[in-house]
Amino acid sequence: MYYQPVYAYFIPNLVPDRQRWFLDGFYTEYHLLKSGIVNLPKRAAYVTDPAELIFDTGLDIVPQYEHIFEETENCQRLPETIRGSVMKVQLFDGALRQTKRMLEADYRTAIPQYYNHGIQFLIPVCLQNPDRADLALACVKTEDGSKYLGRTCLTLKMAYHNARLLAKIHSSWLYP
Repeated sequence: MYYQPVYAYFIPNLVPDRQRWFLDGFYTEYHLLKSGIVNLPKRAAYVTDPAELIFDTGLDIVPQYEHIFEETENCQRLPETIRGSVMKVQLFDGALRQTKRMLEADYRTAIPQYYNHGIQFLIPVCLQNPDRADLALACVKTEDGSKYLGRTCLTLKMAYHNARLLAKIHSSWLYP
C-alpha cells in the first residue's frame, strides 16, 4: 500500500544443533531503524540494463520440441486434446505465430521472470482458443542475442508464481 521496503529479519537461534538463524518477522525500514538496526540491504537488482526487461519482437522463437512434447512431465502440461494429436507440432507452431502477432501489438504481453541467474520471458501459448492462453512458454535469448529459445512450457499457475517473484504482474493473460 505504501510501497515501503519490507525486510525479513532473522535472529540467532540459541537452540543447539539447529539451524543457525530463524525468522523473527517481516518489518518496515521505519520499524528496524527505530529498533536500532541501521545497516539495511539494498533492494536486489535483477538486471543491469532495464532494456533487458523488454521482449524484442523482431527475434524468432525456437521451441525445444523434444523437451515440450517428449518428456512425460512436460507433455502432461499440454491440454489433453493437444497431447494426443498427431498435429501437435503444427498446432503449437500456429499458436506461436499468433503469439508473435500479440507480442508485436503489445510487447508487454511477454512477462519477465528471473530464473537461473538471468531474465526469461513468459509468453502465452493459445492452443485451444485464440483468446485464452493454455500455457506459458519460457523464452531466453541466445548468447549472441539473435533469437529466443523456447525452453519449456509451464502451466499458467506455475508461470504466475514464477513471474510474480520479480514484480507485480500487469497482464491480460496471466492471472491466478
